[in-house]
Amino acid sequence: MGCFVSVNFMDWNRTLSVIVACLYVGAALFALLSDPSRDTVLILLVTCVLVASALAMIWYGKDWGGASVGVSHLGIDRGTPGCFVVLGGWLLLLIPVLAGVAFWLAR
Repeated sequence: MGCFVSVNFMDWNRTLSVIVACLYVGAALFALLSDPSRDTVLILLVTCVLVASALAMIWYGKDWGGASVGVSHLGIDRGTPGCFVVLGGWLLLLIPVLAGVAFWLAR
């Protein structure tokens, strides 16, 4: 049983992920320009790596789905469906938002 996603959904999926990614990188650049220090440079670099990884999973997750990466000795003999790779990319992309909401609710 696989995940069936229409082509239109993937277009919206990709468009929305690029918008969110641009907002993250823009916020990191704003922080860097507001206070040019070592910490803000590190924040920009980490943001770029996080965004690039998440975008790769969202954009190419369907192609990566089904691949098993040498873990058959652990009893895992089937690959992950592509829709779960895309979902993992969205979770990775939305971690800062989810953490911000959690901190806001905890105060």
